[in-house]
Parts: sequence; structure tokens; C-alpha cells
Amino acid sequence: MIFESERLLFKRPQAEHARSMTNAAIEVWPDLRKWMSWTNMHDYNVDHANYYINVICNEELNKGGLPLFGFCKHSGELVISTGLTSDSEPSSYTTGYWVAKKYLGKGYATEATLAVLDYAFAIHKAEIVNISFFEGNDKSKRIIEKCGFRFKQTLPKAHTCFADGKLMDEHCYEITNEQWNNSK
Repeated sequence: MIFESERLLFKRPQAEHARSMTNAAIEVWPDLRKWMSWTNMHDYNVDHANYYINVICNEELNKGGLPLFGFCKHSGELVISTGLTSDSEPSSYTTGYWVAKKYLGKGYATEATLAVLDYAFAIHKAEIVNISFFEGNDKSKRIIEKCGFRFKQTLPKAHTCFADGKLMDEHCYEITNEQWNNSK
């Protein structure tokens, strides 16, 4: 375990999590296809999860990022995939999330994002954390604003929706270490 929040235990993705990730991703697949770039695959399977865990996560760790899974303290089930991706600027990271279908709409994305921000600034020594959402994803917009991120810019037609191929605006937000500490 890396850290915890009220209802979640955060761990680095490991090989033993591949099946849980696969099952959670498949269940929420119809919702994810619109918003997540990796959902351009027709079918998600355990091989994809293993590749993410064994290759993508290790590459990100080597660059200074921190991929994370959040597990329910009571059930042990995978609730959320989140973490920090290192940006090109030192001490700058991007965060994001996707939530298992069973846990959608129950505040887990907000709880996890706040915990990741706390860890990012207090332990990981981040100076800035970025996040974005795509046009129409109002649920993510509310979470982002609730967590204290500030609007930075809109990138017009910057994201191709993998569900239908339409171009969507990307709305970019950020929060600095100073802003985070002043909000506490």
C-alpha cells in the first residue's frame, strides 16, 4: 500500500491485479469508450491489462510518475484507476481516473483525486498537477472543480471520441502546490 483515504487503499498496479482491472474495465467499457484514449480497442482483455501493468506502469514509474489502483477497504475490490503521470516539466504531473461501474456516482473519484493531490504535493513534491476533461463529460468537470483545480485553457477539437469518431474539445485545468496548501 502506498497510502489510503477514508474508503480506499492505494497500491501500485501489480500482476495480480490484471484480472480485477480487466473485469472492471469491461463492465464500464460503454461509458469509458467516449472519454478514455485507450478504449479505442474493440475488446479489452487480460493481455491489455497485463501490458498496462507490466509495461506502461513501469515506464511511468521510471519517468517519476505513480500509477495507482484504489481498492475498497471493505470489499477489496478494484474501485478506481488513477495516479500521477509525469509531464515534460520537472515537478509537473497529470492526473486522471476511471471508476469501476459498481462504484460510479458514489464519490470515489472525488475522494481518490483529493488523496492523490495530497500525496502529490506532500510526498511526491509536485509543484503543479494538471487534469482535463472532454466536452460533454460534465461529471468529471464537477469532480475537477470540487477538488480545487482551476481552469487553464480549452483545446478545440483536440480529442477524438473513440465511440463515434467525433472531435471533442479538451478542457484543461491545473492546481499548484501553493493553491492546494492555501485551500486546506
